[in-house]
Amino acid sequence: MKFIEFNDYVKCKYDNIGYFSDDLARVRNEKGRYGYINKDGIEVIPCIYCSASNFFNGFAVVENEEGHDGLINKEGKEVVPCKYFNVGHFSEGLVRVENEEERYAYVNKKGKEVIPFIYEDAEDFIDGLARVQNEEGRYGYINKDGKEVIPCIYEDAGNFSEGLAKVQNEKGYGYINRDGIEVIACKYPYASDFHDSLAIIGNKKRRYGYVNKDGIEVIPCKYPYAGDFHDGLAKVRNEKGRYGYINKDGKEVIPCKYPYAG
Repeated sequence: MKFIEFNDYVKCKYDNIGYFSDDLARVRNEKGRYGYINKDGIEVIPCIYCSASNFFNGFAVVENEEGHDGLINKEGKEVVPCKYFNVGHFSEGLVRVENEEERYAYVNKKGKEVIPFIYEDAEDFIDGLARVQNEEGRYGYINKDGKEVIPCIYEDAGNFSEGLAKVQNEKGYGYINRDGIEVIACKYPYASDFHDSLAIIGNKKRRYGYVNKDGIEVIPCKYPYAGDFHDGLAKVRNEKGRYGYINKDGKEVIPCKYPYAG
Protein backbone atom coordinates (compact mmCIF):
# COMPACT_ATOMS: atom_id res chain seq x y z
CA MET A 1 0.00 0.00 0.00
CA LYS A 2 1.44 3.35 -0.98
CA PHE A 3 1.70 6.09 1.61
CA ILE A 4 -0.71 8.41 -0.24
CA GLU A 5 -3.27 5.60 -0.50
CA PHE A 6 -2.92 4.88 3.21
CA ASN A 7 -3.29 8.57 4.01
CA ASP A 8 -6.46 8.88 1.90
CA TYR A 9 -7.92 5.80 3.56
CA VAL A 10 -7.30 7.17 7.01
CA LYS A 11 -8.71 10.61 6.12
CA CYS A 12 -11.92 9.02 4.86
CA LYS A 13 -12.49 7.11 8.09
CA TYR A 14 -11.33 9.46 10.87
CA ASP A 15 -11.89 13.08 11.81
CA ASN A 16 -8.36 13.45 13.11
CA ILE A 17 -5.12 11.51 12.85
CA GLY A 18 -1.90 11.98 14.78
CA TYR A 19 1.65 11.04 13.96
CA PHE A 20 3.09 7.61 14.59
CA SER A 21 4.81 7.01 17.91
CA ASP A 22 5.90 3.54 18.98
CA ASP A 23 4.42 2.31 15.65
CA LEU A 24 0.90 3.42 16.58
CA ALA A 25 -1.00 6.59 15.66
CA ARG A 26 -3.82 8.19 17.61
CA VAL A 27 -7.08 8.66 15.69
CA ARG A 28 -10.46 10.23 16.42
CA ASN A 29 -13.70 8.96 14.93
CA GLU A 30 -16.84 10.87 13.98
CA LYS A 31 -18.19 10.47 17.53
CA GLY A 32 -15.18 12.26 18.98
CA ARG A 33 -13.70 9.13 20.54
CA TYR A 34 -10.01 8.22 20.35
CA GLY A 35 -8.24 4.99 19.53
CA TYR A 36 -5.09 3.84 17.71
CA ILE A 37 -4.18 2.42 14.33
CA ASN A 38 -1.05 0.60 13.18
CA LYS A 39 0.94 1.36 10.03
CA ASP A 40 -1.36 -0.84 7.95
CA GLY A 41 -4.30 1.39 8.89
CA ILE A 42 -5.84 -1.28 11.11
CA GLU A 43 -7.59 -0.03 14.25
CA VAL A 44 -5.77 -2.12 16.84
CA ILE A 45 -7.13 -0.19 19.85
CA PRO A 46 -10.79 0.79 19.47
CA CYS A 47 -12.02 4.39 19.56
CA ILE A 48 -13.56 4.37 23.03
CA TYR A 49 -11.64 7.10 24.87
CA CYS A 50 -12.61 10.75 25.41
CA SER A 51 -8.98 11.80 25.08
CA ALA A 52 -5.69 10.06 24.47
CA SER A 53 -2.00 10.88 24.23
CA ASN A 54 0.62 9.58 21.83
CA PHE A 55 2.42 6.43 22.90
CA PHE A 56 5.66 6.94 24.79
CA ASN A 57 7.93 4.03 25.76
CA GLY A 58 5.10 1.59 25.13
CA PHE A 59 2.32 3.37 27.06
CA ALA A 60 -0.29 6.05 26.42
CA VAL A 61 -2.46 8.14 28.75
CA VAL A 62 -6.19 7.78 28.08
CA GLU A 63 -9.34 9.26 29.59
CA ASN A 64 -12.62 7.37 29.98
CA GLU A 65 -16.18 8.71 29.86
CA GLU A 66 -16.13 9.44 33.61
CA GLY A 67 -13.24 11.84 33.08
CA HIS A 68 -10.65 9.62 34.77
CA ASP A 69 -7.16 8.92 33.42
CA GLY A 70 -5.18 5.73 33.14
CA LEU A 71 -2.41 4.13 31.09
CA ILE A 72 -2.77 1.53 28.35
CA ASN A 73 -0.13 -0.58 26.67
CA LYS A 74 0.16 -1.23 22.93
CA GLU A 75 -2.25 -4.17 23.21
CA GLY A 76 -4.89 -1.80 24.60
CA LYS A 77 -4.76 -3.22 28.12
CA GLU A 78 -5.24 -0.77 30.98
CA VAL A 79 -2.09 -1.39 32.99
CA VAL A 80 -2.99 1.57 35.18
CA PRO A 81 -6.78 1.67 35.51
CA CYS A 82 -8.73 4.77 34.49
CA LYS A 83 -9.57 6.01 37.97
CA TYR A 84 -7.18 8.91 38.50
CA PHE A 85 -7.55 12.65 38.09
CA ASN A 86 -4.18 12.92 36.35
CA VAL A 87 -1.55 10.41 35.22
CA GLY A 88 2.02 10.87 34.00
CA HIS A 89 4.26 8.45 32.12
CA PHE A 90 6.34 5.62 33.53
CA SER A 91 9.80 6.58 34.71
CA GLU A 92 12.04 3.87 36.12
CA GLY A 93 9.06 1.52 36.49
CA LEU A 94 6.79 3.91 38.40
CA VAL A 95 4.26 6.53 37.34
CA ARG A 96 2.97 9.41 39.44
CA VAL A 97 -0.80 9.72 39.66
CA GLU A 98 -3.10 12.35 41.16
CA ASN A 99 -6.43 11.78 42.87
CA GLU A 100 -9.43 14.10 43.13
CA GLU A 101 -8.07 15.51 46.41
CA GLU A 102 -5.04 16.73 44.42
CA ARG A 103 -2.68 14.40 46.24
CA TYR A 104 0.03 12.41 44.47
CA ALA A 105 1.07 8.77 44.68
CA TYR A 106 3.09 6.31 42.58
CA VAL A 107 1.84 3.22 40.75
CA ASN A 108 3.88 0.33 39.31
CA LYS A 109 3.38 -1.47 35.99
CA LYS A 110 0.99 -3.92 37.62
CA GLY A 111 -1.34 -1.05 38.50
CA LYS A 112 -0.53 -1.27 42.22
CA GLU A 113 -0.22 1.89 44.31
CA VAL A 114 3.19 1.30 45.88
CA ILE A 115 3.64 4.81 47.37
CA PRO A 116 0.46 6.30 48.92
CA PHE A 117 -1.39 9.56 48.26
CA ILE A 118 0.42 11.73 50.78
CA TYR A 119 2.17 14.36 48.65
CA GLU A 120 1.03 17.81 47.56
CA ASP A 121 3.36 17.63 44.55
CA ALA A 122 5.60 14.99 43.01
CA GLU A 123 8.02 14.55 40.11
CA ASP A 124 9.19 11.57 38.05
CA PHE A 125 11.94 9.33 39.36
CA ILE A 126 15.40 10.14 38.05
CA ASP A 127 18.28 7.82 38.95
CA GLY A 128 16.25 6.31 41.79
CA LEU A 129 15.08 9.54 43.45
CA ALA A 130 11.97 11.71 43.05
CA ARG A 131 11.31 15.19 44.36
CA VAL A 132 8.16 15.47 46.49
CA GLN A 133 6.33 18.13 48.49
CA ASN A 134 4.72 17.31 51.83
CA GLU A 135 1.57 18.71 53.46
CA GLU A 136 3.56 21.58 55.00
CA GLY A 137 4.70 22.68 51.54
CA ARG A 138 8.30 21.55 52.09
CA TYR A 139 10.36 19.65 49.53
CA GLY A 140 12.55 16.60 49.81
CA TYR A 141 13.35 13.37 47.97
CA ILE A 142 12.12 9.79 48.19
CA ASN A 143 13.45 6.52 46.82
CA LYS A 144 11.38 3.93 44.97
CA ASP A 145 10.47 2.24 48.25
CA GLY A 146 8.76 5.46 49.31
CA LYS A 147 11.41 6.22 51.93
CA GLU A 148 12.21 9.89 52.47
CA VAL A 149 15.96 9.66 51.96
CA ILE A 150 16.40 13.45 51.91
CA PRO A 151 13.93 15.01 54.36
CA CYS A 152 11.25 17.49 53.27
CA ILE A 153 12.83 20.58 54.83
CA TYR A 154 13.35 22.87 51.84
CA GLU A 155 11.26 25.82 50.64
CA ASP A 156 12.04 24.86 47.05
CA ALA A 157 14.01 22.12 45.30
CA GLY A 158 14.86 21.00 41.79
CA ASN A 159 15.53 17.65 40.18
CA PHE A 160 19.03 16.22 40.36
CA SER A 161 21.23 17.26 37.46
CA GLU A 162 24.79 15.99 37.08
CA GLY A 163 24.67 14.61 40.61
CA LEU A 164 23.52 17.80 42.36
CA ALA A 165 20.13 19.42 43.04
CA LYS A 166 19.40 23.04 43.81
CA VAL A 167 17.54 23.61 47.08
CA GLN A 168 16.30 26.68 48.90
CA ASN A 169 16.15 27.42 52.61
CA GLU A 170 15.56 30.68 54.48
CA LYS A 171 19.04 31.90 53.44
CA GLY A 172 18.70 31.31 49.71
CA TYR A 173 19.58 28.70 47.09
CA GLY A 174 22.42 26.21 47.22
CA TYR A 175 23.11 22.63 46.18
CA ILE A 176 22.96 19.20 47.79
CA ASN A 177 24.33 15.85 46.64
CA ARG A 178 22.39 12.60 46.52
CA ASP A 179 23.25 11.92 50.17
CA GLY A 180 21.50 15.15 51.14
CA ILE A 181 24.74 16.92 52.04
CA GLU A 182 24.84 20.64 51.31
CA VAL A 183 27.94 20.84 49.11
CA ILE A 184 27.35 24.45 47.99
CA ALA A 185 26.02 26.79 50.67
CA CYS A 186 22.45 28.11 50.40
CA LYS A 187 23.19 31.80 49.88
CA TYR A 188 22.08 32.74 46.38
CA PRO A 189 18.84 34.57 45.49
CA TYR A 190 18.77 32.56 42.27
CA ALA A 191 20.23 29.25 41.05
CA SER A 192 19.74 26.93 38.09
CA ASP A 193 20.44 23.27 37.40
CA PHE A 194 23.94 22.20 36.41
CA HIS A 195 24.78 21.96 32.71
CA ASP A 196 28.26 21.18 31.41
CA SER A 197 29.47 21.14 35.06
CA LEU A 198 28.43 24.77 35.64
CA ALA A 199 25.25 26.31 37.07
CA ILE A 200 23.88 29.83 36.82
CA ILE A 201 23.73 31.77 40.09
CA GLY A 202 22.32 35.25 40.68
CA ASN A 203 22.92 37.97 43.24
CA LYS A 204 20.59 40.54 44.85
CA LYS A 205 21.27 43.01 42.03
CA ARG A 206 19.86 40.50 39.54
CA ARG A 207 23.20 39.95 37.92
CA TYR A 208 24.16 36.43 36.92
CA GLY A 209 27.30 34.34 36.78
CA TYR A 210 28.35 30.71 37.13
CA VAL A 211 29.47 28.36 39.88
CA ASN A 212 31.22 24.99 39.52
CA LYS A 213 30.53 21.83 41.51
CA ASP A 214 33.14 22.81 44.11
CA GLY A 215 31.18 25.96 44.87
CA ILE A 216 33.72 28.26 43.21
CA GLU A 217 32.23 31.21 41.34
CA VAL A 218 34.27 30.75 38.18
CA ILE A 219 32.43 33.50 36.27
CA PRO A 220 31.34 36.49 38.37
CA CYS A 221 27.77 37.73 38.60
CA LYS A 222 27.93 40.59 36.13
CA TYR A 223 25.45 39.76 33.38
CA PRO A 224 21.80 40.93 33.31
CA TYR A 225 21.07 37.65 31.55
CA ALA A 226 22.94 34.35 31.41
CA GLY A 227 21.93 31.07 29.79
CA ASP A 228 22.91 27.47 30.46
CA PHE A 229 26.15 26.09 29.07
CA HIS A 230 25.88 23.67 26.17
CA ASP A 231 28.88 22.26 24.32
CA GLY A 232 31.16 24.59 26.22
CA LEU A 233 29.38 27.86 25.40
CA ALA A 234 26.68 29.96 27.06
CA LYS A 235 24.62 32.89 25.80
CA VAL A 236 24.91 36.10 27.85
CA ARG A 237 23.63 39.67 27.63
CA ASN A 238 25.64 42.69 28.69
CA GLU A 239 24.55 45.97 30.28
CA LYS A 240 23.90 47.47 26.84
CA GLY A 241 21.36 44.77 26.04
CA ARG A 242 23.60 43.03 23.52
CA TYR A 243 24.05 39.28 23.27
CA GLY A 244 27.13 37.15 22.77
CA TYR A 245 28.65 33.84 23.91
CA ILE A 246 31.23 33.03 26.56
CA ASN A 247 33.32 29.92 27.16
CA LYS A 248 33.77 28.21 30.51
CA ASP A 249 36.69 30.49 31.34
CA GLY A 250 34.35 33.48 31.03
CA LYS A 251 35.95 34.73 27.83
CA GLU A 252 33.66 36.30 25.24
CA VAL A 253 34.46 34.08 22.29
CA ILE A 254 31.59 35.70 20.38
CA PRO A 255 31.41 39.39 21.40
CA CYS A 256 28.29 40.85 22.98
CA LYS A 257 27.27 43.00 20.04
CA TYR A 258 24.11 41.35 18.76
CA PRO A 259 20.55 42.58 19.48
CA TYR A 260 19.35 38.96 19.39
CA ALA A 261 20.89 35.49 19.71
CA GLY A 262 19.20 32.12 19.39
